[in-house]
Amino acid sequence: MHKWIMSIIAAATRLFPAHAQAQAQNFQIGETVTCYGYTGPILRLEPRPGRDPFFIVYAEGTGTSNEIRCVAKEMKRAAALPSFAQLCRPGTKLEAAWGISWKEATVLAAPNSQGQCRVSFDGYDSMWDSFVTAGMLRQRGSGPIVKPANPVSRTSAATAALPATAPNGTYKCHKILVGGQLGAVGTLSMRGGKGTANSLPRGWAIRSIKPRARDQRGRLVLAVDYQTASGNRDRMDCVLQ
Repeated sequence: MHKWIMSIIAAATRLFPAHAQAQAQNFQIGETVTCYGYTGPILRLEPRPGRDPFFIVYAEGTGTSNEIRCVAKEMKRAAALPSFAQLCRPGTKLEAAWGISWKEATVLAAPNSQGQCRVSFDGYDSMWDSFVTAGMLRQRGSGPIVKPANPVSRTSAATAALPATAPNGTYKCHKILVGGQLGAVGTLSMRGGKGTANSLPRGWAIRSIKPRARDQRGRLVLAVDYQTASGNRDRMDCVLQ
């Protein structure tokens, strides 16, 4: 659980004395509960004169603040949520955020040095594999998900070993846009280990290129780190044609 969540819980406990919690049908601040299909810890109580208080529950993927209002009759006690390290274990089946929705995913690798977890989205091509942070992972069954309209199966070619460097050829580049759409952003020509960008937005500069994965047809996917004209740094995928 995030350290800042724990600090909020500790502060809320000081603000609401024991008798207020007793009035709230014995649910305690910091306790993990399920409410309206979401699971998370109780952050604080929100009193309502003459009525039962609201429980403010922290639940990933429910909005900008990830807080929802619950009443006692809609809540059930639940087991404490696993930590990020527990979720991000290779082979773990879970749900991961994709744009504004959640999808079933499988963990590919343990957290990297930046605290990111690499996952593949079940039923989608490997070009959609992504690095996600702690707030973008949750257990399966935690809430609504979106399934692929045309699920794909990964063949043995898709799991073939990757080369140490990108081979010569033309690569079609794309990146995941805000909202989860896949957008085309030009092509990349590789010659002798060096890449030349074609048709990319004006002012973009490539910083690094390395093999990342294979798609379901076995085609090589390159991870291309770049910098925009405004100085922002990001990553796109380029697929060998």
